[in-house]
Amino acid sequence: MISDLQQDVKTIVPIAEGILQDTQKLLHQELALAKSEIRQEMAVAKEVSIAGAAGLCLGSLTLLMASFTLVYLIAWAIPSIPLFADFGLVTLGMLAPCVVLLKKAKELAEKSSFLPRKSIESLKSSAATFVGGGL
Repeated sequence: MISDLQQDVKTIVPIAEGILQDTQKLLHQELALAKSEIRQEMAVAKEVSIAGAAGLCLGSLTLLMASFTLVYLIAWAIPSIPLFADFGLVTLGMLAPCVVLLKKAKELAEKSSFLPRKSIESLKSSAATFVGGGL
């Protein structure tokens, strides 16, 4: 009886060690995948932010010049309206598209995630396999 138990222990120990080694290897691979995904997402975010900042600066300057042009065009076309009212009209006219763009930006920001999605899903499925007894 004792020899059978010793024989069972001798066969179970290598199996358990193999499972632990496989688990450690899997976790290291998952972490490497997560790091790689984060690096890729950060590189994309960097490019997007540089292009966005440049476009925003140039667009702001263009909008400023266009708004002054429009104000003085209104002042020339309808001289009975005071200049401050022309500025007010142009400002109100630019407010509506600004609100629409800010709402769109908010929606996009809420949809985006900087988490490594593939790694998280892979870890979830691996954890479910280990916990669920799928070995």
